[in-house]
Amino acid sequence: MRVSIDKAGRLVVPKEMRTRLRLRAGDELEIEAAGEEIVLRPVQEAAVFRRERGLWTFRGVEAPEVNAVEWHLRAREERIRSHSE
Repeated sequence: MRVSIDKAGRLVVPKEMRTRLRLRAGDELEIEAAGEEIVLRPVQEAAVFRRERGLWTFRGVEAPEVNAVEWHLRAREERIRSHSE
């Protein structure tokens, strides 16, 4: 796949690649030079779940290692605790 770099040094990751890799605006990528190649790698988030439009959604490539219900209840308790302090 071929992309071009604009005057500001930016390039556009094609939509089908962003979709397959679950990349969205604001996501971070690691960049490194490997000989004559440029390698881009998505930075994995610490949180496996992310709130999107009011719902908790899984963000990752593989199935989560945690129980979603337990994780949600723990996150809710932490949120309640932080608001009560």
